[in-house]
Amino acid sequence: MARKKLNDPVLGVLRFEDTDGRTTYFRGEADLTPKHRAVIDFALEEGDPVEDGLALARSAFERVRADERFYRLASAKAFLENLVDADEFFGEPGWTIERVAGLLTLYRVDVSSGNARVRLFYACKEGLGEEDLAVTFDEDDNVEEVEDPYR
Repeated sequence: MARKKLNDPVLGVLRFEDTDGRTTYFRGEADLTPKHRAVIDFALEEGDPVEDGLALARSAFERVRADERFYRLASAKAFLENLVDADEFFGEPGWTIERVAGLLTLYRVDVSSGNARVRLFYACKEGLGEEDLAVTFDEDDNVEEVEDPYR
């Protein structure tokens, strides 16, 4: 039987959510900034030691927390590159990386025991749309995948 909860000094209390095949999922909340909490989804792969998996996940979350603005700007850039011509798509000029980044609010961080990637989920505000944007970064902080809600 899976553990009911995991306690981590950075990720906080992660409670058991589900098991799917060889992966057990935990969910909790952690401080991104003193005034901004984010949901943490942690995937523990079967065979990975819990402490080693948590250390890898903690490191990935701390990278995001240390420079959330970098990740938001990189996510905005990837989003705009995915659109090709944002001004035409949105029907008005002025869609810059900074403008898009200002309309993104990070609300969820997915981390795994199997690697140092992070998947970030942003709520989109105002003219950007009502859909969420998800961006995956590899362990070197390169954008690996953009789940663009408009494609």
